Amino acid sequence: MKHKFTFERLIAIKKELSIQDKEIVFFSMHDLTRRGVNPIWIDTLAELESVMIDDEYYIALNIITTKGKKKFFKGMLVSCLKNDLLRFLNEEFCAETGCSRPFIISPLFSIRPNYVISITEEAGIRYYICDDCASNP
Repeated sequence: MKHKFTFERLIAIKKELSIQDKEIVFFSMHDLTRRGVNPIWIDTLAELESVMIDDEYYIALNIITTKGKKKFFKGMLVSCLKNDLLRFLNEEFCAETGCSRPFIISPLFSIRPNYVISITEEAGIRYYICDDCASNP
């Protein structure tokens, strides 16, 4: 039985992004995880909070479908404040059981994110840093 996921328990700031805008934001974040080398593994949400240095973030349900060679983002994407995001993750994330929904998170950006946080279905947290963002923002 499938349950449609929503971010209704998250106080979102920007819910109404167009499908095209959501895909651009999502695939910019996804690209950093795809080409990311040596992600930093984070063990706890408290440790995650310490590396989240921005005030506002995008969070997306990390779901991609393909048709032929074309990839499509099929999840949800919203923006929210850091404290609201951490509160939401505390409810969604269970390190003890190793269970979570697959999320991808980044600070708000205009061209590409400086860093991306990936939370896996097994409740693993990976932190990817953009290697060339400092030299080519």
